[in-house]
This record gives sequence, C-alpha cells and structure tokens, in this order.
Amino acid sequence: MQSIAIAANILDTSEYEVLRLAYAEWHGHVASPRVIEQTFSRYLREGKAPYWARHYADKVIREFDAGQAAGAWVLLMLFPPKPRKPTACMNPGDQLLA
Repeated sequence: MQSIAIAANILDTSEYEVLRLAYAEWHGHVASPRVIEQTFSRYLREGKAPYWARHYADKVIREFDAGQAAGAWVLLMLFPPKPRKPTACMNPGDQLLA
C-alpha cells in the first residue's frame, strides 16, 4: 500500500489514478471504470494492491530516485563549487584563486 501512495505523491495525483495508469501500462489498454473502482475498493479495504500496480509504483519510485541522483549531478556540473581563497592554514598543493 505504501508504494502506491509514494508513487501518487511523486506523480502529484491520487492513488486511484495510479491504479488506473498501472492497469493501462500492464495490460496495454485502459480499464473500464468498474474494474478500477473494484480494484481501488479492494485496495482500500484490504490494504493490498495488485501485482501490476505494485510493479508500476516501484518503477515510478525507481525512476524518480534515479532522476533525483542525475539532477544532483547535473547541478554540480552546472554550478561547481567555487575555489577557496588562500588562508594561512592551507596545505601546499591546495588550489588557489588566480
């Protein structure tokens, strides 16, 4: 249940919508509203999501985590740390400002 909620948060949507998206990706077609309503109702009652929904949620989480790591790397490349000004306690070989 937790992975569905996390994926919904990442996608900025509802858990119901995550189930709908997961169904479409896994089965290759859009589910009828009745199928999604039954699945969502069981999910709320029992706290268990179908395997295809858990698979989709885990994929969303993995891709988000990978994007976060890549995003941090890109920021570091775009905005590298500034060189330090020389101080009395610097070691020989430390990088100095030109």
